[in-house]
Amino acid sequence: MIEVPCEQFILAELGLRDRRFAECDISPIHKNPTDSMFSPPQDRLHYGPIVRTGPNELAVIDKELIPHILGAHGMPKGPIWDGRKFGRKGGKEYDSLIESRVQEEHTLLRKPWNKAFSAGPVKGYERLLMKRVEQLVRGLENVCLSSVDGVGKVNMAEWVSFLAFDFMGDLAFGGAFDTLATGDPARYIQGMYKSMILPNITQHIPWSLSFLRTIPNVDAGMTNMMLFAQAQVKKRLKQTPNYPDLFHYLIEATEETDFGVDPEALMVQNSILAIIAGSDTTASVLSNAFYYLMLHPQYLMRLQAEINGAYAGSDFIDADSLTNLNYLNAVINETLRLQPAVPTYLNRAPTRGSGGKPLLVVIRALILDFLKIGSSLKALLSSSHLMLCIEIQDTFLLDPTTFGLTVGSIVLAKDLQRLQEKNHGSDFIDADSLTNLNYLNAVINETLRLQPAVPTYLNRAPTRGSGGKSLGKSMFIPEGTSIVVSPYAMHRDPRYFSPRPNDFWPDRWLHSPNEGSSTASREEPFILSRDAFIPFSTGPANCAGKPLALIELRLVIANVVRRFEIAFDDGYDPRQWERELRDRFVMVKGELKTALKLQKISGVQS
Repeated sequence: MIEVPCEQFILAELGLRDRRFAECDISPIHKNPTDSMFSPPQDRLHYGPIVRTGPNELAVIDKELIPHILGAHGMPKGPIWDGRKFGRKGGKEYDSLIESRVQEEHTLLRKPWNKAFSAGPVKGYERLLMKRVEQLVRGLENVCLSSVDGVGKVNMAEWVSFLAFDFMGDLAFGGAFDTLATGDPARYIQGMYKSMILPNITQHIPWSLSFLRTIPNVDAGMTNMMLFAQAQVKKRLKQTPNYPDLFHYLIEATEETDFGVDPEALMVQNSILAIIAGSDTTASVLSNAFYYLMLHPQYLMRLQAEINGAYAGSDFIDADSLTNLNYLNAVINETLRLQPAVPTYLNRAPTRGSGGKPLLVVIRALILDFLKIGSSLKALLSSSHLMLCIEIQDTFLLDPTTFGLTVGSIVLAKDLQRLQEKNHGSDFIDADSLTNLNYLNAVINETLRLQPAVPTYLNRAPTRGSGGKSLGKSMFIPEGTSIVVSPYAMHRDPRYFSPRPNDFWPDRWLHSPNEGSSTASREEPFILSRDAFIPFSTGPANCAGKPLALIELRLVIANVVRRFEIAFDDGYDPRQWERELRDRFVMVKGELKTALKLQKISGVQS
């Protein structure tokens, strides 16, 4: 193994790489210095469910421990957030909602977000979302109609980013953006991605933040993001939208509660959270879902059959009905399973001053294995309860790139469920009915499983001053220890998702264990552990916008696949999509070159 100074990795990530080093044949960044994928996946290297990934960091992928780490009685956020703080006012550091490591403070900051994403406000946001979805579809239609052969060539990842960004502007700032119409000439979206690079490094070496800031332009991405957020906040404070948006509830909270910091400064931090969490994560999941569906078009047709059967003669699909499309929801879940938006770092740590926290070590299955197979070390090491593949490309001094993104073939489900016709004379699908499309929901579930929007960084730690925290009865986590939960790794654990844990298979979300056993084998039993499925995290620090995010996923996927035939553009290598995915706490994506062709909707005039 060739050891390379970590500063070379940091420079490569920041775009300040040393060309002399990069051009050296022995350099792991020789061919592509910013690739960060330095070795092939180590498929045969196995660990248990708890792995030490640093002197004071443990990686945990055991569903029995998740409530003790992320749940209501779990731990506060871990120390990676100390290295991601950029908000200062008058020399005083303060925390936004996502940065807060004090549970009482987090609870206080979370209240307006919970209120903003309760059932009533979300119903109002649906109307804004449906307008943006219609704008997306009409824009894609125009691309097709303006082409000579009727085939539109687009970067689908860019289009869904525009949609998510514009809707976030409607949601947070009273309608500030219109990139679906104008594109992104100011490169706001690219600026958002650049702003994620530096925190992704400093979260692991927080003491480096002050040093790195002395390098000219090294934090330009974060600085520009801060200036952009400040401008949006100032603009929004001068407006009175004709509907209660997210900032209505945030402003209301600052008027009712003293958070101990300048209200405008806190709203700037909240706006950064809204911009990134409210647009990038959804765009990543949508892009991954379309990628999976285009990878195997015969299964895309199955999803189209479910949607067309449910909405024959309908123009627009509403949000409520989509919740019943089981296959649609399964597709979304499977996408989130394989590629969660936050793939690795759900970080927690014992409360400061607590001394630590005991953790229940789940060893019963391993003990049973040992009793069954005797004292043979070789046999014990082959135990399915002991072995868990962790692809070790995630290095915690660098951009943790994805855990060697492995995309299986798409196998779509049977048992299409059809709804009665509604919304006659319209070619759009509203949100209300989509919950009943089983196959649509299966596609969504499987997309979320394989590619969660936040794939890695669920980080927790014992409360400061607590001394540590007990997790269950048998393990104590000392204060100062960081716990990392990786949705990406847990979603692919064969103990929780079987058969074919690395494959995109929406069927797993449609069957009961007994029904699913017919598709499994004796070697691969049917297992679906929904409590190990955490694409939106879980507990009091989970994604506040989850209900709205699922509505957005269903609406966009259902309306696009119903209106268009979609396929990879000629000459586009689908492997490029996986190679260009980057884990910068949330997933950063490349181009998804797509060919679109309008398709006839039965019962609707074109």
